[in-house]
Amino acid sequence: MFRDGDGNDISDRIKPGAYLGGANLTNANLTNANLGGTYLGGANLTNADLGGADLGGANLTDANLTDANLYDADLYDANLTDANLGGANLTVANLGGANLTVANLYDANLYDANLTDADLGYANLTDAYLGYANLLDVTGWDTVKGKDTIRGLNRARNVPGSCA
Repeated sequence: MFRDGDGNDISDRIKPGAYLGGANLTNANLTNANLGGTYLGGANLTNADLGGADLGGANLTDANLTDANLYDADLYDANLTDANLGGANLTVANLGGANLTVANLYDANLYDANLTDADLGYANLTDAYLGYANLLDVTGWDTVKGKDTIRGLNRARNVPGSCA
């Protein structure tokens, strides 16, 4: 059973390809939810638990995921353009092919996350943690904001422009 932040059962709305644009899902428990291809543009997912959720191909444009738990979430090919992921836990998340253009990842934890082929154009990575993250073939690295404050970058894999 999936619940929103008020404890209401929202299981009937949580399904692949659903339209949840602008939904208030603050503090929602969406652990292991199948939200592949779902439209969540402008949704408020502040402090939501999306651990293990399938968000592959989902549209999260301009969504608020501040302090959300996305541990081991699948965000393959998700559109996170202009999304706020400040303080989010993206440990071991799959962000392969994701569009993170202009996304805010301030203080986000991307430990061992897969960012292969992700677009990081103009993303804010100030104080983010990228230890053991895979940055193979990311685009937009030259425009990333806050690169000099990224923690764990010396342990990240396939960092653009590095010799390691």
